[in-house]
This record gives sequence, C-alpha cells and structure tokens, in this order.
Amino acid sequence: MSEEIPKSNLKLDPFTGLPVDNLKPRLDPFTGGEIVNTRSNSLAVKTPTEMHLVGDRQSYFDYDVNVRPGVDIEEQRGQNQGLSQKVGYGLAKMAGTIGTTALEGTVGLANGAIEAALTQDPDRLWNNTTGKYVDEFSEWMQETMPHYYTKAENEAIGFENFGHANFWSDKFTRGVGYAAGALLG
Repeated sequence: MSEEIPKSNLKLDPFTGLPVDNLKPRLDPFTGGEIVNTRSNSLAVKTPTEMHLVGDRQSYFDYDVNVRPGVDIEEQRGQNQGLSQKVGYGLAKMAGTIGTTALEGTVGLANGAIEAALTQDPDRLWNNTTGKYVDEFSEWMQETMPHYYTKAENEAIGFENFGHANFWSDKFTRGVGYAAGALLG
C-alpha cells in the first residue's frame, strides 16, 4: 500500500494540476525538458533600478519616460518636455540671470572691494560672498527649471541650433539675460 500525502501539504502545478515534488527537477510542460532559469544576471540586461538615471529620478516619471532596458531615456525625456514649459523656464531663468548679473556687477563689485581691502586679498574682488550667492542661485535655477535636450539638439552645430526650441528658450534667453544684466550693472 502506497503512502498517501495529506492533501493540505500538496502543491499543484498551475499548468497540469498535478502534484509537484519539490525534490525533483521541474519539467517544462511544453518541451518535457528541465526548466532552466532564463533570467540573465548580465549587466547588459539592465532593470530600471540599474539604469543610469541622471539628476532627479522623479523627473523621468514626471515626463512619462518609459524607464526600461533598450529605451533611450534621455532622448525620451527631451522629447516629452513641452514647449510651454521650455519657454516658461527660459523666461524665468532669463529674469533671474538679469537680476543676478546686475547684482553681481554693482553690489558684488562694492562687496568685493570691501572684502579685498579687509582681507588684503585682491582675488576677493571677483571671488566674494556676493558672487558665491549669485552662483548658488544660478545653479538652483538650472536644477529647478531644467531644459532636457534630445540627441539632435545636443549634436546640432551652428545654424542647426536655430531650429530647436531649447536653443531659443534656454541658450538664447540666458545670453539675453547676461547681456541685459551687464547693461544694468
């Protein structure tokens, strides 16, 4: 008489409905061969957590980037950033650049002269507290209001740039901001 296994301890194969013996190798119901782990441990097959995400990870999800192997995530993020956001960020950064450039040319120069005299270090004329805060603010603007570039925008040379929104909304507006700020300062 064969020993009967209590039904509560039986595990059933979801495909065949037959009891599964965990000690025996699992067989593929279609080929009859032993089931082999098909997952690759190679770094060539990357999961989203292994992919190189640049900057704020949330920005990939904010721009509906499909974060999976085989997708150019930087390209997709650049394509998914809307024109209105690019223009809005560009105008805001231009205003900030006008203000910081003018501030650095007036208050920064006076502050630098005072710091240079007090410390007897002529380098403080340019590398002073005001300049440090202006640089920190400029960096904050870049991080808070980023422009994401596509491959075509990054590789554009000369007049090719004129056909891309990021040229006008990021590079051009920042240039105008520096020029206007220098005139005011």
